[in-house]
Amino acid sequence: MLSEISTRSNIIEVSRELFSELGYAGTSIRAIAGKADANIASINYHFGSKHDLFWYLVLDAHRLIEKGVAECIDQNNDHQEILLAVFRFFRSHKGLVRSTIKALMNEGVPPASKGHIYNEVMADSMMGPPGTVSLINYFVEEMKMDRQHVVWVVKSIFSLVVHWTLVSTCSTINKLIDMDPSWEFQELEANLLSAAKAMLQSPNLN
Repeated sequence: MLSEISTRSNIIEVSRELFSELGYAGTSIRAIAGKADANIASINYHFGSKHDLFWYLVLDAHRLIEKGVAECIDQNNDHQEILLAVFRFFRSHKGLVRSTIKALMNEGVPPASKGHIYNEVMADSMMGPPGTVSLINYFVEEMKMDRQHVVWVVKSIFSLVVHWTLVSTCSTINKLIDMDPSWEFQELEANLLSAAKAMLQSPNLN
């Protein structure tokens, strides 16, 4: 049983790397099998096809981050603590965020097939960064804020979080960041809270 779990984990790790670096069209099941030290039959057994494997990885990343954001909300007491926890969670999973976004941005990615995976991809919770719905519900239910305004605020906050997370994965940019104190982690956290405060207090945008 342990061998099966290990094989599946290797396939997932290698697939995520190859889809990110080579794109959907440039990644073959044979290449995945070779690098994961698995056979093609094993990949077909666990995931069905390259198409299903690709969308499994996208959904797996989405679920993991969605769960992480929900835990940030449950384990913290106010919106500032929650936002900082979400930012730190994204940064601690920056490799996953980067590889998933890179894979989706490659040309030739086929849409999810009709069925269970398609239903999840098209669900409301997929319409935005993972955790969007949980954070929107927190502001609406706990802080009694207008949903229309909160949707704009949360998506704007996530834009900053994802942007700074992706920037932190680039070694060339990190060298420049080392020379600019405004990009230190503590400064980014302070900037995030300032931006969130301004957006939460701004009038509703129609």
